[in-house]
Amino acid sequence: MTMKDCLALRREEIHRAMIDAMQVLDGTTTPRVSLLTGIAPEDINRLGGIQE
Repeated sequence: MTMKDCLALRREEIHRAMIDAMQVLDGTTTPRVSLLTGIAPEDINRLGGIQE
């Protein structure tokens, strides 16, 4: 695999990750914390939630 192919593959991986992240984020704090910590939004709410 050439460097050009590796970069194209990595670029596609980053693009998919950005699309996935944008689908999760809705402008509130809970999805942001979930994305950053890896804790499911349901677990965050079960543990007391986040005051906006």
